[in-house]
Amino acid sequence: MSERQPWIAGILALIYPGLGHVYLREWGRAVMWFVLALVAAVIVIPEHAFDSFEASPSFDGLLEATEIIQAETEPLGIATLGVIVGFSVIDAFVLARRSSTDSTDEQLEPKTEKPKCPECGKPLDEDLDFCHWCTTKIDKKKIEREED
Repeated sequence: MSERQPWIAGILALIYPGLGHVYLREWGRAVMWFVLALVAAVIVIPEHAFDSFEASPSFDGLLEATEIIQAETEPLGIATLGVIVGFSVIDAFVLARRSSTDSTDEQLEPKTEKPKCPECGKPLDEDLDFCHWCTTKIDKKKIEREED
């Protein structure tokens, strides 16, 4: 899997909480942030702002709803939405940063050579007695003797 960029995750989370987590394929967190932002917006934004946009679902209706939101939303409500967006950005950035650090740590560790399937040549899972790629039955004792 390709390495995910922390700044892209942060910018997407800034656009809408949860988008950065979708980029990181953190589905549970994405849904949590999306729902949290949606519920907070429904609680904080005056109901008649939604009604004005429903009455005229156009650019003019959106402008009118935006004006109502700016004029009538309490500062504490706007701060609450800002905090949710801010924490979403931080969470997405840190998750992406942590995953990129983990992947570079894996690259630094020496990789041991796994035994390969005699039929298809792909690496074998040591816990199975068959190749999970081509389903060939594997004799573990034979593979161990070949490694020595």
